[in-house]
Amino acid sequence: MDVFHIVSNPFSGGAVNPVEIFSSDGPRRFFYRADGTPVTPGNFLASGGAVRQKPDIAAGDGVSTSVPGFAPFFGTSAAAPHAAAIAALLKSYNPSLTTAQLGKY
Repeated sequence: MDVFHIVSNPFSGGAVNPVEIFSSDGPRRFFYRADGTPVTPGNFLASGGAVRQKPDIAAGDGVSTSVPGFAPFFGTSAAAPHAAAIAALLKSYNPSLTTAQLGKY
């Protein structure tokens, strides 16, 4: 990771805890909506699409485990269970929450 990203990226933990190279740290340009329709039909260049300034969801990574070779454990496979657990806790608190509403917390 270059110094520019470490200093200027609001999702970076700095030199001690830099953004992972596989992170969706933002800003990121996207060209298709969730339903598959293009944001800017025919324009898939740097001037097209739309920019998201942040990830829609984030979760813990670099977690401790008791599995040899996976301590600490990094990546999406480590973060996904944490995100799911948070969603499950919210759903258990308020069972009427929809998926869309859970995404707003």
